Amino acid sequence: MGEGSGVMRIYKLSEEKIENRCRSITNIYIYIMVTAFPLFTGLDGYIRLNEKKFVFFAVCTVCWALFLCFQTALRLAGRGRLFIRPAAWLMLSFMGACVISTILSPEASVLSISTGRCDGLLTYLLYGCIFLGVSRFGTEKESYIYAFGASYTICSLIVLAQLYGYNPLSLYPNGLTYYEPFVQETGRFLGTVGNIDLFSALSCLAIPIMCSGCVNGAGRRRFLLLMPAALGLICVVSISVAAGVFALIITAVVFFPALVTDLYRRNLVRSDLGGLSERTLRCGAVVIAVLASAAAITAIYFWSGDGVTIRELQSMLHGEVRGSFGSSRVLIWENVLEVIRKHPLFGIGPDCLGNIMDVRFTRYSAALGETLVTTVDNAHNEYLQILVSFGLCGFLPLAAAQVLSWTHIIHNRRKNRVISLICPGLFCYMVQAFFNLGLCITTPIFCVFWALTWTRKVGTSPHGHTDDFNECSGNIAIN
Repeated sequence: MGEGSGVMRIYKLSEEKIENRCRSITNIYIYIMVTAFPLFTGLDGYIRLNEKKFVFFAVCTVCWALFLCFQTALRLAGRGRLFIRPAAWLMLSFMGACVISTILSPEASVLSISTGRCDGLLTYLLYGCIFLGVSRFGTEKESYIYAFGASYTICSLIVLAQLYGYNPLSLYPNGLTYYEPFVQETGRFLGTVGNIDLFSALSCLAIPIMCSGCVNGAGRRRFLLLMPAALGLICVVSISVAAGVFALIITAVVFFPALVTDLYRRNLVRSDLGGLSERTLRCGAVVIAVLASAAAITAIYFWSGDGVTIRELQSMLHGEVRGSFGSSRVLIWENVLEVIRKHPLFGIGPDCLGNIMDVRFTRYSAALGETLVTTVDNAHNEYLQILVSFGLCGFLPLAAAQVLSWTHIIHNRRKNRVISLICPGLFCYMVQAFFNLGLCITTPIFCVFWALTWTRKVGTSPHGHTDDFNECSGNIAIN
């Protein structure tokens, strides 16, 4: 009996040490990914920025993932039990489909650094590793939000300086500025993430999180998040990326009732509402959101002013859809859907769409005095990109994981403060993903926050008990 109890205590201590190591290294990794990674540009600014970001992301993630794998192997060697959630099984299925798709495709790439996109098999496997590792060993910490807010504030300040004609950190080469014809015609880069579409994607993740933090965060320090939210909104409005503006508007409408309810629960609006109940207030907020949406749609339907994006929306409301809409995104999507029809199960493999689909756009640039040719190697829709790359076998597990995650978010939003802070940002990012590129500059940050919705407080087990180590040790002793 004494010997058995001694063995159980040894296993308990071993499990606890391994768990603490994994949580500590994951904590460090998350801070790196939400602070240093968004701001990292290397020594020569925007030159080959995507490749430099990929190397930073890949090195950090591989080192962290290998450490977790080693510690997990030690745990299994000590007869520990490995608990895997259904969402993690779905992610593993997605990763498996990615590998099979790459093997079956003669055009697919594993690293794809030479193409500049860095969108090969390794990238998607690392996305999966982020979800698996952070969701298992991450912890419920509000400080991640503040760390992300600090890095996003710096990025936004750099954007504003560039919009005023400055070149902070010499990010533009050869003394150029944002308004130089070469920058405007060949690639509008801003901030520390590069392309304005990617900054818009990062903003769609950051701004709703910061706004939610101002309402649901703990203590007075939550009002510090007003700074990154305000700076980000100024930047997004200034650069006017339609996908980002649209996503932020949709998010504001969808989460307005929840925002009002949260304000009510924190006694921030109750004194002036004549004793209205929470349910009445929430229903009123829903009605206001619906009426505002209807008014906006009606205004666009009868719009008579200028504005390319609004004109395109108006045409679609009138039942007219042309391939040139959305910077020719509709034409690109039509061609991508044709590729998907020919490769429905496992797709064509990662980072080879440009070799399969021959779509080119040419235009004459008066500023540069030459004809510019643009080839299409991305679906300009993250969901179609997954579907064309990995087929239904890869897309369905990932979609199921996201649906399961939102079910989990809705069920636990009131119980878990971090989930309540993060979910508006995830929603907004997923809306803009319908119109944007999913590259390794912003997607890893989204994966980190997505995985954080599955984390738990320190001292609780994935089984729902208060002491993971006692439970595992007890199982080992019985077995």
